[in-house]
Amino acid sequence: MRLARPLHWYLYPHARARELHTLADVVIGTARRLGDRESEAWGLDHLSAVHWLHRRYDRMRQSLEEALALWRETGDRDGERRALGNLADALAELELYEESVAVQRRHLALAAETGDRMARVTGLGNLARAQLGLGRTADALSCLEESMARAREIGEHALEGLALNEISFILFDEGRVREAQEHMTRAALLPDANVGAYVRWRGYAWSAFFPACMTLRVGPRSSERTVG
Repeated sequence: MRLARPLHWYLYPHARARELHTLADVVIGTARRLGDRESEAWGLDHLSAVHWLHRRYDRMRQSLEEALALWRETGDRDGERRALGNLADALAELELYEESVAVQRRHLALAAETGDRMARVTGLGNLARAQLGLGRTADALSCLEESMARAREIGEHALEGLALNEISFILFDEGRVREAQEHMTRAALLPDANVGAYVRWRGYAWSAFFPACMTLRVGPRSSERTVG
């Protein structure tokens, strides 16, 4: 069971969905037979990643809600935080923005409690996306500015650039062209700037699966061609 997690993170960035699904099924089945609630939660978490690859957001939501109940039962605050963040992503993809905002705020509170700085960066990005879905442009910009600043603090230039580019697109839509161009220029000048990766990922949730995929230059459109 311990080997399942590193194997998952080896397979996931390469979009090996068939193998990931098999691995998750084995972990969940074995954990249930053994009464291992923690491993069952991990298996459900991994299964949600497979559904994310296939854009099956309703099933992703179901897996994460089951995992969330198990993490709470076992008292694992980090597991609960992770499930909340990914559940908020699924809700945003389903255009259930009010629910996504509420869940994402709980996720951010737990991220602050557990000291997970990366989760705060991605969580703020996803909160912005849900706020945009509700037409709350000012709130979305505020979230992205904070996400950008926090990404800079921890040296995550890819996520800093993503926030800058997201801000620039919103500013363009608002008719604030000069400000938008300034943000795009700042993004392009960052170390390891990767505009292509941003374009591939624009419009998708910044899920917990996102950092590994960004690091290996895997985008959703390339994933869709290789999902098995």
